[in-house]
Amino acid sequence: FALASNISTDIMKKISKAVGTKDLLHIFERIHTESKDNIAYELLKHGVALEFNGQLQNNKIISMHKRFTESKNILADSTLKSVVLDHIYMFETSYSKKVSICAKLDIGTESNKKKQLEKFSQ
Repeated sequence: FALASNISTDIMKKISKAVGTKDLLHIFERIHTESKDNIAYELLKHGVALEFNGQLQNNKIISMHKRFTESKNILADSTLKSVVLDHIYMFETSYSKKVSICAKLDIGTESNKKKQLEKFSQ
């Protein structure tokens, strides 16, 4: 499962970076509008928003997490959590906001500390 999760997260990040330009944003929005029920497009939309705008939209992310949890879509939920964690470390975010979003997404703070230690030890 870890391999599939890492692959899907990396592919999503690459697509988000490639599509996350002003010139292509309107095309991506049109595609997303035509495919509203597609989980991949929804994840990509939030990935682009995180990558391009640097905005952490808590309510939408928490809503997606709840939907993925209820539908037992652990791959999509894992991808969402990974993207949010990467955003938290890439962009300046207050400690209280980090703790809040991690608690709402069921991300253990121990894993955050571990990831942070790994990041600084490299």
